Order: sequence, then C-alpha cells, then structure tokens
Amino acid sequence: MEETLAPADERVDDVPARSGPRSDGQDLVAVFDGLLALHPDALVASIGDDGLFAPMPVSVPLQRHRVVVARSVIDIVVPEDKVAVITTWERSRSEGGANAVVHLLGDPERAVMLTFVDARERHGTHLALLLPANDLHRGIGASSVPAPVAPRTARVRKSELAVVAEIDLATTVIFGWEPAQMVGKRSLDFIHPDDQDRAISNWMEMLTAPGHEQRVRLRHLTADGGWVWVEISNRNLLATEGQGCVLTEMLDISEELAAQEALRASEQRLRRLAEALPLGVVQIETDRTITYANERLGEITGAARCATTGEQFRHVVAADEERFAAALDGVLVDAIDQDVQVRFDLGRGLGVRLCTLSMRAITTNSGEVTGAIVGVSDVTDQVRMTAELERRATYDALTGCLNRRSIVSMLETHLAAPGDGVGIVFVDLDGFKQVNDTLGHAAGDAVLVEVADRLRGAVRPGDLVGRVGGDEFLVVVVGVPSDDDVVALAQRVDAALEDGVEFGGLLLQVGASLGVAHTTVEGASSDHLVAEADTAMYAMKRARRVHRGTAPRHVVERPSNLRTRAEDDVEALRIAIAARELEVHYQPVVSVADRRIVGAEALLRWRRDGEIIPAVAFISVAERSGLVIELGRYVIDEVCREAAATSEPFRWHVNMSPRELGAPSAVGMVLDALDRHLLPPDRLVIEVTEHADLAESSGAVRAVHELAAAGIGIALDDFGTGYSSLSLLRTLPVGCLKVDRSFTMDLTVDPVAGHVLDCCHDLATRLGIDVVVEGVETEAQLAELHRRGITAAQGFLFSPARPIGELRAMLAASRPYR
Repeated sequence: MEETLAPADERVDDVPARSGPRSDGQDLVAVFDGLLALHPDALVASIGDDGLFAPMPVSVPLQRHRVVVARSVIDIVVPEDKVAVITTWERSRSEGGANAVVHLLGDPERAVMLTFVDARERHGTHLALLLPANDLHRGIGASSVPAPVAPRTARVRKSELAVVAEIDLATTVIFGWEPAQMVGKRSLDFIHPDDQDRAISNWMEMLTAPGHEQRVRLRHLTADGGWVWVEISNRNLLATEGQGCVLTEMLDISEELAAQEALRASEQRLRRLAEALPLGVVQIETDRTITYANERLGEITGAARCATTGEQFRHVVAADEERFAAALDGVLVDAIDQDVQVRFDLGRGLGVRLCTLSMRAITTNSGEVTGAIVGVSDVTDQVRMTAELERRATYDALTGCLNRRSIVSMLETHLAAPGDGVGIVFVDLDGFKQVNDTLGHAAGDAVLVEVADRLRGAVRPGDLVGRVGGDEFLVVVVGVPSDDDVVALAQRVDAALEDGVEFGGLLLQVGASLGVAHTTVEGASSDHLVAEADTAMYAMKRARRVHRGTAPRHVVERPSNLRTRAEDDVEALRIAIAARELEVHYQPVVSVADRRIVGAEALLRWRRDGEIIPAVAFISVAERSGLVIELGRYVIDEVCREAAATSEPFRWHVNMSPRELGAPSAVGMVLDALDRHLLPPDRLVIEVTEHADLAESSGAVRAVHELAAAGIGIALDDFGTGYSSLSLLRTLPVGCLKVDRSFTMDLTVDPVAGHVLDCCHDLATRLGIDVVVEGVETEAQLAELHRRGITAAQGFLFSPARPIGELRAMLAASRPYR
C-alpha cells in the first residue's frame, strides 16, 4: 500500500506542542473541545492512566460522537501502527498531548489522525480523537468505524464483604450488566454454583494480607442468563490510602477454553480414529522415542507399545534392518517422506509378515523436523491374494499348465523376436468324453492332470505347455530351425501319452491326435500358426492315422503350404455357413437353490464330416477372414428365432467378440433380429469377454452402450481372468458378471478360491448386478456356492451345451434338471 503520511509523532497544527504550565494544559483541552464541536461525528474514547479505555465522563461535551468500545487504541489499529500508538501515548503523558497518523482495522486503506489529550484536570481522564488525516474538517465515514473489538478485561471494586461498589464499561460490555444491576450486590451472586466454594476459598486467602493478590478461574453470570469463563484476580487494597477496596480484574478466557476444548476434542477424535484404523499408527520423536502408538501396531509388529523404535520394531528381519534404518533417517533427519516394505518375523507359529511402512515427517513452519507419523500396514494376505490372482490369470487351475490366454501371449512374444524358428504341437485327447460320461468328472480330471505331467516331462527345458480347451493342449518350442525338430518333439509327446492312466483300480486308455506347425518367419501370426496346427490335428483325426511310436509327419504344415491351407479352411467355413452346417447349442444357466433353468448360453458348433467341432477350433479362421461378422449374424438370428418360439421367459445369452461389436453394422444387426422375430430386448443378453481389444476399441465400447440403451442385457464373461476387469466395470453398463471357471475348480479345497469368489459376489452386490458362476462340475462345488449366497450357476454338473430340441425337452419336463 502506498502511503504519503507524516511521521508518527507529528502534531496537528492547531494542537500546542507542549502543555507547558497547567494554564496551557487548560488551553489544550479547550482546543480538543473545539475539535469535538467542529466534528460532531468523530470517534472518541476515554482512557485511564493505564492506557485502557474507561467510561466516558459526562462532562465531556459529546454530540453525535461515537464512543469506541474496545480495550484500548492498540486493539483498533492495524498491527503495523501499534508501535506508533504506544509512542504517541507516552509523548501525550509527558507533554499533555500528541498525535500520529494511523490506520484502523475497519478501513486499513484510509489514513486517520489520532490525537491524545491529557484532560484529567477538567474531565478526570485522558481523551482520544480520531479524524481523517487528509481533511480535518470532514467527519469519519461509517466505513471507517473499526470493527468492534470486545474488551477482554473488566475491573470491579468490591468491599471487604465482596459487595460490588463500582464497575467499569468493560464489565457492562462483557457481561451485559448495567452498573445499577450489579452495584450493591454480593459478587458471589454472579458466580456459578459449582464454582462458589472455590471462589470463597480464593477470597479468604486474598484477605489474609494487605496487597495480596489471588487468581482463580470461574464462570460468571451474564445478563442474558449465560455463563462466561473468566480468570479473576482479586487484589487486597483495603489498607491502601485512597483505595480502601478489593480491586478485581476479570479476564474473559472463554475463547481460550473453547480453543482448548476444541483441541482436546480434536485430539480425542484423532486418537479414536487411529484406534479404529486397520493399520498400526505410531508417532516418533527425533530422538527415536515413541509418544503414541495404537493397539493395532503391537498386533502387527509383534511388540506391545514400547518406549523406542528399536524396541518397537525389534522383530524386523535382519535382511531388512538396514533398509528400515535408512528410511527412518530419511524422514527424521532429512524430512523426506518414505514408503518402504519390510518383513516382521513374529515367531510363535505366526511366521513372517510383510508390511508397508508409510513414514511422514512432522515439521514446524520453518521446516524443522520435530518427529514423524508412521503407518504400518500388514499386506501379507493382500500380496498373497494378488499372487494367487496372477497365478489363476496365468495358469490353468486343474493341470498347472499355462492357460489359453497366457500361452498364446507367450507364443506371440516368441514369434515377434528374432530366432531360429518357432514350432507348436497341438494335442487333442481321443476318448476323453467317454471317460467323463462313464466314470464322471473326477476320472476326467485325473486324466487331464496326468496328461499335463507327461507333456511337461516330454518337452525340453524352456518349452511351454498350455491347456487351451477342455481336452486340448498346446506345446510351444523355440529355437527350432526346421519342422523336423518339431516332429521329433511330437514323437516324444506321442510316446509319453501311449501308456494308460490309472484311476480307481482301472487303466484308462486315452489316445491323442497331434497337429504340428512350424515357422521361421519373424513376426508371423500366432493365430495363423495355431489354426494350421489345429487344422492338421483335425485332418489326422479324420483320417484316423494315429500310429503309436511313429513320427506323425503327415500332420506337419510346411511353410510353403500355409497359405493354401488357410485359403482352403476359409472356403470350407464359408460353404458351411451357406449350407447351414453350423449349429447353435445351448448350455443352461440354472438357479443354485432349486436347479430351475433361468437362462441359456448360445454356443456355436460345426458339424463337419460327421463330427461336432467346437467354435474354438475354427473361430480364429473366422476372425482372420472376416467371416466372424457373418457367423455373429447367423447366431444372433438363430437365437432370436428360437427364443421367440420358446414360452419360458428366461434370458438368452450370446457371445460377441470385440471385433464383432466394433463393426459399424453390429448394433443394427442385433436390433433388426429382435424386430424380425418380435423378441423383447430384455430377453437377450450380450456377453463380452474382458480383453485389451475391448477396452481399446471405441467402436466396441460405443456399441455396448447403444445395446444397453435399447434394453439388451450386458454380461462380462470370464470375469477375473483379464487385466481390465475392474476398469470395464466402470466404463461399461454391465448387468451381469460371469465368473470364470478357474475360480470354481478349487472351491472346495483352496480357501483363497473361496475368498476370491466372495469378493466377486460382494462387488456385484454393491454394484447391483447379477452373478453367474461358470464351471460347476461337482455337487460339493454347488453346495459351496449355495452356502456363499450365489444364486445362479452354469456347468457340466447341470448339462453340457445341447441342441435346441434337447433344451426344450428339459424345459418340458417341468422339474429341476439333475
């Protein structure tokens, strides 16, 4: 702020520099009275010898003047002017009058001339006058009036019997009592009943010696019936000449006590919060002593509250001690916040726990470190569950092989890198369905586990084994310059699977059809290579040329033939669509409580050369050729036609890939099928599989939103196995979660599997969406689902995918299907 002000001790021109003889002082007061007459709207104040405001004497010739209500002049000026006020007051005391330019809190931008005059001889008090500094002939505007500053100290004179003899203006301002309401009454009448014993004791102690002063904190009654906390100082002046009273000063401490109470309440809230948190909390001083620790800290670190960090964290394992000490130095010495993970060896059968320590420095305004707050989180179970989820997302729960997504991803990685060559062996078990149908799924599981072990034993170190379907495996070999090397591996695999599998005293003979493909082209398509091996395997199966112990060279797809074979497969699929060789089968979705059918999932099948081929065997060919759009149109139309002809009002599920959904015609194709067959939109559910392609395709995401807006249900398939599950729940209008079968496989033997399933169920419940658990194959799994509150399930325990006629027969039976 720019100021062009006179020095702080500069005098007003019409005020004498010194009071001189008393007659001059009388003249100075007369000048002051003249200024009052000239400025009837000015601010005035009466001041005692101690510099504090006092009651205005009636002898002062006031008109419309406004008397300032505050403690002193210092309380109504800006902080920068307080020294000038003190200097001017001292000069007035010695010279009879003085003035200075100041700025009031109510209008700090405007300069005001403050004038002190010693008027004790005429009025018995000092007087102060405040006028605009730039124009002494104008009054001070209303905007210049300082914000009222309530006095905090009141003075009362009392007799030796504690009867009030006189009160000052501050007493009236603070408590609201007029003099007539207090004078002549005992001061005890104004003290809170609970404080009166303390007040009497304090008073009697004060009377024991002249000049003695006693302090006490009490509650004082106000005129409106309230109570104000004050600190009372009673001074014994009964024997003092000219006094003959007890002088009482009452300091308003209500704000102080309110602040203390607020601080106490805040500290209590923080402590209660710290005790409620699921993590340990500890406050550490710079000397490593501990000033606070909640109970949870002792539970996590294995040590009840200790005096020092060395004792509190004594169970940190030796290998982590140096890292812990460095982090502690970083926060307490350098004021750098730290986040570090250390292990605690708790012993006593509790084992080692992994914890995250979040250390935050506590500093002064100048940046000096005074201590630190440390939060200790036990993340052992979280890390274990994360590892388990990663394992389940990577490996097949039953066989321990890589799952389809993982092995295809690793195959793509090897194909993209330079090397001698990459080969694959596609393995399809013969007779596996017969084992399942005759001996049950337990026998089938035993076969799959044994086959997986034999495959891992037959391959080289570094080769990969994955399970890509119910009874299909894929072996990936790297660093093979010719297809002969892959054929040699296929021979070992063929030999490893020659012997039967023992189960329940039986020797189960399960053969295998093998398909081999190889490429040395860097950046070759994984879909292309898998499709060729898959096609070769089916060619072998059709030709029935499986000869144990001989190299299956006739199933090798040589690089020169890849293009021709791919073109043949595309043409065959195109012909199959036109000839309606493709069939839609339906797997029921059932109620867990009573096995009632509540829905059905449509699954595409290809009846080729008398065999039923699942979609996994030809879907890659369809996607590469663009026929997947035509397949989707065929399936949607078939499902809408069959649904419209079925009286049961359950929902029909159809799978659509991101590529299908991303096509410009996708939404129109679905809506046209609904209109053509007069099927209500809420009878149809589109299942989308969580995949990077879906999250990255704006067209697919837009199509999902448009389908949902039309009333069609949206289900997220294979939930829990993809990288983007939770983000898709935020971005897509999902109404149903299809929990992947990998979470069902170990449900009865692995507690972690149950915890994960509970989390999925709880998440869906909170979001208000349905849950269907896939892969239910045993009664024990079904019982676990029912116990955990799951309401809908799907799996071979209820039924495999069946033609529409068989599904209708199940519905017509009008009883829960078993």
